[in-house]
Amino acid sequence: MVVDLYDNEYIGKIMSNRVAIVGGGGFAKEVIAIFELNEFRITGIFASESIVQDYPHVSDSEKNLHNFRDTFDSVFLSIGVANSRDIKKRRKVMQFLIDEGFKSSPLISKTAIVSKGSTIGCGTFVAHSAVISVDAEIGDYTVVNTSVIVGHDTIIGNNVTISPSVFIGGNVKIGDDVLLGSGCIIMQGVSIGPGSVIGMGSVVTKNIVAGNTVLPNMSKVIKINK
Repeated sequence: MVVDLYDNEYIGKIMSNRVAIVGGGGFAKEVIAIFELNEFRITGIFASESIVQDYPHVSDSEKNLHNFRDTFDSVFLSIGVANSRDIKKRRKVMQFLIDEGFKSSPLISKTAIVSKGSTIGCGTFVAHSAVISVDAEIGDYTVVNTSVIVGHDTIIGNNVTISPSVFIGGNVKIGDDVLLGSGCIIMQGVSIGPGSVIGMGSVVTKNIVAGNTVLPNMSKVIKINK
């Protein structure tokens, strides 16, 4: 649905806590679902393309975020990450939002557990059933996906994407722009340098220097004769 953001009938329905979504893919749909549960109002999807239904779609997001600035109170970066290229794309948009002074608050599911003493940065997403243990620190514009466990005293940087069902032990340090694939395990006390990619299902038991990629051992493929 494409709606004029200055349509009086539409604007009249918008209440406080108005949020503009930056990004229009599958991850944006997950973000919107939690915003709706938390009773926020979505004013528009700002993205070159969008698969999101039921909300107005505005292309040329960088220009139009300024043009429609009076229709929202904050923005939320909703560009999903599947590889290192996506990390760089997300970083670029994140920096634009920061440089232009757009406000972004953390979004935390009501089913997530955030323990005493933990801190969550601006623009960070914490999904359903995630557990943030005591005194953990999570930076800005980071994604903590479904059923992730973050151990005590762990420090996670900015623009980190933690895929579903990742386990992070206590006293772990994760730099900026890191991607942790689904189901990987980061053992206690390990440090992961900025820009690293940890593949799905990997078990990390030692420090990883910046920019490295870690893959799990590949299972042997047995050729089946027909």
